[in-house]
Amino acid sequence: MAGSTLGYTWEDFLKELEGSGLKGQFSEADMRLAQEHPDAGRSILSYKRDYANATNDQARALANAGAERVRSSFGGYTAGEDGSQYYRDSLSPRDFSYAEAPSFTSRYDGQIQELLRGLVNRPAFSYDVEKDPLYSQYRKQYIREGQRASADAMGQAAAMSGGLPSSYAGTAAGQAANYYNAQLTDKIPELEQYAYQKYMNDFDMDRVKLQSVQDADNVDYQRYLGQLNQYNTDRSFAYGQHMDEVANQRQNQAELWDRAQTAAQYGDYKGLSGLGVDTAGYQSQQERQRAVDDALLRAQYGDYSGLQALGIDTSGYLSSQDMWQREMDYQREQDALAQQNWERQFSYGQSQDALARDQDDYQRRLQMAQLQAQYGDYSGLQALGVDTSGYEGAEAGAASARSGGEETDYKPVNSWDQVKDQIETGAVGAQTARDYEYYTGRPYFNGADVTPVEYSMTGGQQMVDSLSAGGRNVYNMIESKLGGLTKSQVLETILTNYEQGNITDSDFEFFAARYGIE
Repeated sequence: MAGSTLGYTWEDFLKELEGSGLKGQFSEADMRLAQEHPDAGRSILSYKRDYANATNDQARALANAGAERVRSSFGGYTAGEDGSQYYRDSLSPRDFSYAEAPSFTSRYDGQIQELLRGLVNRPAFSYDVEKDPLYSQYRKQYIREGQRASADAMGQAAAMSGGLPSSYAGTAAGQAANYYNAQLTDKIPELEQYAYQKYMNDFDMDRVKLQSVQDADNVDYQRYLGQLNQYNTDRSFAYGQHMDEVANQRQNQAELWDRAQTAAQYGDYKGLSGLGVDTAGYQSQQERQRAVDDALLRAQYGDYSGLQALGIDTSGYLSSQDMWQREMDYQREQDALAQQNWERQFSYGQSQDALARDQDDYQRRLQMAQLQAQYGDYSGLQALGVDTSGYEGAEAGAASARSGGEETDYKPVNSWDQVKDQIETGAVGAQTARDYEYYTGRPYFNGADVTPVEYSMTGGQQMVDSLSAGGRNVYNMIESKLGGLTKSQVLETILTNYEQGNITDSDFEFFAARYGIE
């Protein structure tokens, strides 16, 4: 299948060409280019449609110029004024040629393969003593020596018996022969080991041969790689020179085309004619275009005579000044409306912010007033419009009810009214503080001798350990200064750290229970 880009194939091009009715206008060169580059073929087909639909020579020339650019870029050729010719570009990347790259043929490949097969297919070691020529030599030697020893033993035995044969002589001769037979048998393991060592030596020698041949082959291959690298370097340099020349020629052609088009805008068509463009109808078309441009410019200021001279109906035209004034009036209306909307939204935002601030301030004042009321000061609640006439008696009763703490047998020395009087006059001693804790169930915060409520009232040390890191820091700070802080100061410290996110909700609940914040 022919190459394609972006999914557009040669088959797609053929279908589009058949449906266009322009198949007869494609030259053999254009068809070859389309088969190699379907997208280029589609571009040429598009320009040919423009050419066929053009109503004047200028439009046809522009369509042909577009097709020519495609042919030159992808095929390195042009096709003349009507697209039917074939002119090879003076120079293109297709013109580049260079000598063939060097190739490599191993001089040692046959030897390498033969040695490798010998190593891979080498039979396993086996030993047959009867086929060992060295064993045959030893066997002959030991048999000969055994026969000689047997004869000597027989002769010695006969001499001892006066030349008469005896059983002793036969035994002696047999023992001599058996000795040499045993010596031959003992030699077999030694001969087998020798044969195995020779087998391994031959194997090592073949490996050395293979390595030597491979080394020689690698030397040749490295020499080839050096030649190939040099070839590639030389070829790249030559191609770079060629492409520089191609770029120079194309740049020159582009500059000629630009200059010719610029000159044609001022009535000079020699440049386009020199590039093969038919400019016969250019002049009249150019003059009409200038007349149209001039008429449009004057029409912007209310002078429609130029357009009317060109046969254009100007009854519904508005001058550019009128259009500008209408657009300006509309824009001003929109800007005024946008400003009103913005001011309305800004005022609403201000009122909401003020309301939120008032609500925050009221909540803070209410919390402080409630805290003050716990110690008999109802001025804060009264300032907020709260009737506190029945609050004092109820608070005293609640304080008495809360006194059921850990020291159930303790009886206060002072009454609740006396405790409040001593607090108001600042005459608070250890006894007053203890009576205060009895009535309220919480420590007095402005007496140096006051002992805080025991941890059992809030869950013990376990609750302290459950505080967050920020909560523990606040707790340690309050406890270290408890004797010198008022209840309002403790509350302010806790609320400030809570609003700043230094303590969690569970931390706040602990502090509320610990220090009597309600």
